[in-house]
Amino acid sequence: MKYACLALSTVMLVLTGCATTSKAPPKPVRTADKPAEVQVSIYPFDQLRYVTPGQVAGRNILSLVSIAATRIPGEFGNKQDMKGKDLGTIPAPVDTYKATLEQAIFDLIRQNPGRYAATYQEPFNFRVSDFRLKYVKMLSTQDTRYQLDYAVFGSKQPDQGKVKDTVYTSCTRTSGAFTLPQWRANDYALAKQMTQQYGQECQQELISKLPKLLAAG
Repeated sequence: MKYACLALSTVMLVLTGCATTSKAPPKPVRTADKPAEVQVSIYPFDQLRYVTPGQVAGRNILSLVSIAATRIPGEFGNKQDMKGKDLGTIPAPVDTYKATLEQAIFDLIRQNPGRYAATYQEPFNFRVSDFRLKYVKMLSTQDTRYQLDYAVFGSKQPDQGKVKDTVYTSCTRTSGAFTLPQWRANDYALAKQMTQQYGQECQQELISKLPKLLAAG
């Protein structure tokens, strides 16, 4: 009986130790000067990509980039097929997103006392969900054409203790269709121009949609 009690005590200590080490890290302390955090993710769209028409695993594809994060590896070929070709010359236009969106959140809270929470524990998440030259079938021409698609997806989970659903928002842009030589001309001048334009437009659109995310609490 004595040994059984010792064994049981040992098990309880082990279980208690496991429970202690598995605790989630404490939430960061928010202040009036920094009431919220914005997180911006870009993988796998850190650079502009393009996907050509082709056959993968016996299926015709126009684009597999948008499903790269959800497909089972090997279902439609390898991951590189899904993500497309990395051009390596044009980065996702999100350098200013974090600082600008955090400042916009701060301004909204300060300018609308009582309308929004004073601080937010859960981060405001923004993810580049599309950034590619996408093949489009043109019936009026024999040329292979591509359009530049850019999209940012935003979400905000409610803070702990608030019985609300996660709120989502997005911004999408699509260019006209051009041939690859047209896109590549003058060191991808057209692609760089459209990327800068869409990045700035989406940043402003996401700022205008922040009240919806702030309402998530």
